[in-house]
Amino acid sequence: MTLSRLGLTVEMTDAAAHLAAGASLVALLMAESAVALRDKYIATGKAGDADIDTYIHAARTPSSWAIYYTTVAVIARATTAADRSARC
Repeated sequence: MTLSRLGLTVEMTDAAAHLAAGASLVALLMAESAVALRDKYIATGKAGDADIDTYIHAARTPSSWAIYYTTVAVIARATTAADRSARC
């Protein structure tokens, strides 16, 4: 469902990608997460042991940089009847 169908108008959007070096706290957390989830990742058929080992190694290596998460912000406001009639 679109925001406009919910009676909302998007006023602003923003996205920030957070670049982090390997061996940083977030990278180490992601490496440990991959260790814990290895079997589940393999079960998807989208990744194999070598893929996961490569990811873990990169996440633990200080010279390796990656974006481990991105923050997206959206500000929307309720559309009033006057706003809707002005668009017609």
